[in-house]
Amino acid sequence: MLSIARNEGLGRLRKQASRREDSLDAETDERTGDYTPAILTSWREVPFEALERKELGALLRQAVEGLPEIYRNVVLLRDIEEMDVRETAVALASPKERSR
Repeated sequence: MLSIARNEGLGRLRKQASRREDSLDAETDERTGDYTPAILTSWREVPFEALERKELGALLRQAVEGLPEIYRNVVLLRDIEEMDVRETAVALASPKERSR
């Protein structure tokens, strides 16, 4: 139960962080420091980072595949399908429990 609450909190934080947007039309006087606007950033993939991401993906896939089916389903619904706790509970409930 504790891990479900933890994962729900982390999921909400992750969603909030990904929604952050910066206006290209905003005044730049209020910003200090050295930064490169996103439109000028190089988007080329760094080979070491690509390899690291590929290896991490393979390890995660292997770990998820090694989980018992019920836990694997929870991970897939929460992290891949991005369902919240309530939606996940409904999806995993047996047909008998859904009719209640």
